[in-house]
Amino acid sequence: MKTCIIGTRSSELAKIQATPIHDQLAKLGYKVSWKLFTTSGDIWQQGPLDPSRGNDFFSKEIDRALITREIDVAVHSLKDLSVSRPDGLIFACIPTRFDPADWLIHTHPLEKITKIATSSVRREKMLQAAWPKIEFTWIRGNITTRVASIKNGSVRSQPIQGTVLAAAGLKRLNIDLNGLYVTPISFDDCLPAPGQGAIVAEIRVEDQDLKASLEPLSHSLTTECVNAERMLLKKLGGGCQMPLGVLVEKINHDLFSFRSMYAHERRIVKTRYTGKNLDELLDKTANELVI
Repeated sequence: MKTCIIGTRSSELAKIQATPIHDQLAKLGYKVSWKLFTTSGDIWQQGPLDPSRGNDFFSKEIDRALITREIDVAVHSLKDLSVSRPDGLIFACIPTRFDPADWLIHTHPLEKITKIATSSVRREKMLQAAWPKIEFTWIRGNITTRVASIKNGSVRSQPIQGTVLAAAGLKRLNIDLNGLYVTPISFDDCLPAPGQGAIVAEIRVEDQDLKASLEPLSHSLTTECVNAERMLLKKLGGGCQMPLGVLVEKINHDLFSFRSMYAHERRIVKTRYTGKNLDELLDKTANELVI
């Protein structure tokens, strides 16, 4: 019997995300087991994960285990991965993307909110521009921990009335939000991180049997769109903490929408192009964002 060890973060959400990968391999006769990781990003709780601290906070320990053959498949949230991947690793599949939006989870009506907590530089900078009367502070921890902080009304002894979380994670976890307000954030105010809402299974390049086994989970349109989003990040020379929002969608049988928002030091630059050729839309967007 073929064996396979899946590696992912130790959070409940990470394991839920990886379950379709597990089930696909088990269906094909693999004996599948798990190896769960507490990553650098999970350990560091003393401040926000800003770009000055590096990249791959939530993946480098898992990457290392894949390279050294402690695991056979790594499953990541795609938005957590830098665009420069370690030599010898390839994406086996990117399944259908979940909702890429951000949601504001809050205890008071929006007009009464004075302070929001977020772990994302992108969200903070973009929402400060959209909601100038609201103050922002940082928060760490997984989704369940952050929702609990909102219900308690404080973080680090500071009163807060809301936090911003990815809709995909909230939906996957089916978090109980009774008693809280849920406000989907307009893409006009804040675009998602590149690849937000998508997961990826990564393998060693030589493990072609695993690639063939996981290929049926691939979703071609999701893959095409998130690859374009990540390529924009690469063209701008950024990592997964860069204050860049981007969303690529197919809006009819042959037309793409390519939207971006980039928080420069003094202003937010927004672009929106539509067209049939993703490479052309990517180049137009990148040229406009570099100022």
